[in-house]
Amino acid sequence: MKDNVEPYGIRSDIWALGISLVEIANGKQPFLGIQIFDLADLIQTWIPNIDDKLISFALKELILYLLKTDYRLRPMSYDEILGIPILQSVHAIPSNVEMNYITHIINNIVP
Repeated sequence: MKDNVEPYGIRSDIWALGISLVEIANGKQPFLGIQIFDLADLIQTWIPNIDDKLISFALKELILYLLKTDYRLRPMSYDEILGIPILQSVHAIPSNVEMNYITHIINNIVP
């Protein structure tokens, strides 16, 4: 096993969270149309293309942090993620505008 590849664990889930955030930010699945057999190699060199017209620089930085190819460079826990400064200013209950935006994105994801 490569040094930067971890067996399934919380950091795998943290990476999946990053992928979900890319999908929400861009309004489409990042690996749509890629064959599953090609995905493992692609992920090792993939640089996320995040549409930053709709998200802040800080949120883009958070997403890139969650998607570090080397699992040792990703957050080790959800508490660590919640301690990131951008999340300190997030309200526990989203606004109607935020809910409408997220609902729109989710409803328009291509299966």
